[in-house]
Amino acid sequence: MTLGSFIQQRLIEMGMNQSTLAIEADIHPSVMSLLVRDKRATFPDAVSLRRIAAALQVSSAQLLIAAGYLDEADGERADSLHDVAVVYDVERRLAAAERDIQVARERLRGLRSDRGVVVTDGSSRAAR
Repeated sequence: MTLGSFIQQRLIEMGMNQSTLAIEADIHPSVMSLLVRDKRATFPDAVSLRRIAAALQVSSAQLLIAAGYLDEADGERADSLHDVAVVYDVERRLAAAERDIQVARERLRGLRSDRGVVVTDGSSRAAR
């Protein structure tokens, strides 16, 4: 199977046309046409590959397997690594969000104390 035939098959399975894929993947329609027809001289860059994969609802590894750059075993390892990377990224973003919330709470406490508002256990009341 080639990259182009893989893309064509996914388009049929998804009921999507090539123009919609080009729009969703943010790739010029003429470039997408060359990819689908296996006429493109160079392989898409990593960013374009990820956008195509996302639009087709497949992993980047599946596209690399279809193009012959990875075999099935490599693809499974890549998917596992991708899953680990996604979990790590989500955990990192959650930790950053928790830090942002803590900073916001501290700023709010500071603002309230500047205005004479006492903050205790999440509730506030005017200072006397």
